[in-house]
Amino acid sequence: MIKIKQTTIGIFFVMLALLSLNVSAQRRAYPVNNAQVEAILTRLEQNSNRFRSSIDIALDRSPRYDGTRTEDNISELVKNFEDSTDRLRERYQDRRTVSADVQEVFNRAIVIDDFMRRNSLTPRAQRDWQTIRVQLNNVPNQLCSSRTYRKHAATNTAKWLLLLLMLTR
Repeated sequence: MIKIKQTTIGIFFVMLALLSLNVSAQRRAYPVNNAQVEAILTRLEQNSNRFRSSIDIALDRSPRYDGTRTEDNISELVKNFEDSTDRLRERYQDRRTVSADVQEVFNRAIVIDDFMRRNSLTPRAQRDWQTIRVQLNNVPNQLCSSRTYRKHAATNTAKWLLLLLMLTR
């Protein structure tokens, strides 16, 4: 529990430092192809829809969670994650993306990932989450290949925060 708090505090300070960077300088240094971003966000949205379905089935089949308040809480968390991916894609299409949209997806994914790591559900639910997890970890690498980017974004958290700055217009 202490490690989680320390990690969360560390992420908060990294976010503050990165958010203070000049967004226009970030755009010049890390050009993003709109079609590429659209395709990635579409896949993320589709994968989150698939995961929501598979985790609902997995929770219903679980003697530990079926019919419990925990099942309701997890279902709500996954629904909110799915909604946040939908919102991110829609706002990106409308050129209204804000950093909070990207951060919301990232924050919800962290909580789900913690749950999925601690609990063994159906293989399908685990596989569907793993697909999202790998996708979230690889998105910044897919969009940004410059050496400068790699040098300054050693961790997935930093990569996502840089991506957050790049996607906001």
